Amino acid sequence: SNASEENYSDVYKLITRHHPTLHKFDWYGKKGKEWPLTIDLTPTTLKHWYICDGTHAIQGNSHYIQIAASNEIGNNEKICTLFQSANLPTPKFNEATRRDGSKKLDLRFSVSESEKLWEYMGEYLPGFEYKWLSNKR
Repeated sequence: SNASEENYSDVYKLITRHHPTLHKFDWYGKKGKEWPLTIDLTPTTLKHWYICDGTHAIQGNSHYIQIAASNEIGNNEKICTLFQSANLPTPKFNEATRRDGSKKLDLRFSVSESEKLWEYMGEYLPGFEYKWLSNKR
């Protein structure tokens, strides 16, 4: 083959693990990470949640936001209140079962709702341009 060393780079893998010390924090509940009842969904809070657990989904010419919230399964009312308190669109809830049998929850937003969220969050953080609609137009 014509493979040459300069066409390849190192491959890295990041693995995170649960640590029992996290339970001393208010935001880490008995079942794991949970959103505290007293949190406000400020532009900064939503931006960081989206960067960590969100996806800029593309279906045809439609661009929309999807955010993982599996740690909040069963807390749909709490999530709705969070978004409504910030005067933001209420997400649609998509629950599914993974191959390993565990449950997952995704929050989905329509195209127009997603545009409101991107506007609310403001400018992207360096390195995360690919998650913002303005970078895709």
